[in-house]
Amino acid sequence: MFGKFRSGGGDDYGKNRGGGRGDYEYGYKRNGGEREEEDMKPQIDWDTVKSIKNSVETKTLFTPELCSEIEKKIDEVVADGEKGIYKDCTVDRAPLRNKYFFGEGYTYGAQLQNRNTEGDQDKAKGPGNERLYPAGEVDPIPDWVQEMVIKPIEDAGIVEKNWINSAVLNDYKPGGCIVSHIDPPQLFHRCQYGEDVF
Repeated sequence: MFGKFRSGGGDDYGKNRGGGRGDYEYGYKRNGGEREEEDMKPQIDWDTVKSIKNSVETKTLFTPELCSEIEKKIDEVVADGEKGIYKDCTVDRAPLRNKYFFGEGYTYGAQLQNRNTEGDQDKAKGPGNERLYPAGEVDPIPDWVQEMVIKPIEDAGIVEKNWINSAVLNDYKPGGCIVSHIDPPQLFHRCQYGEDVF
């Protein structure tokens, strides 16, 4: 068998959708022109699934009312960003997403290739060369983030008080989303916590 993966749902599972693939049909090796029924079933390691499920702990820290207040504050951050009141390194603008760094900020991705200042021509660019901005280059964590987001995490005992030293807000525009990625290990030596607000 060749690299099983699901290509569709229901009766379409594993069907060839055109554009022939020789002896392979969406990851299934054909035997004499016919796929074996056994090869079409997903292979699930239920012990692993159970182990993962048992290792994950979730807590509800934010009431719907608090989430509404956080959303309003996020809108204020976006409006302030559009007015240009933040330091240059606080706001990272992209076509479908604006990122706001508070407390600490860092260069990554396209920024590494676009930031070519005088005397910087010989410095390495690209993945693996992400760096923190110097202290003071981004705005401090806003009081509302401390009170509405960080304090509940601390009060729940998830982290010690004053352990969180940065907050990053991603504002996605229509059509934008977070893409699959691995954060640079040289920047993040400890856990990260995320909250999705819609």
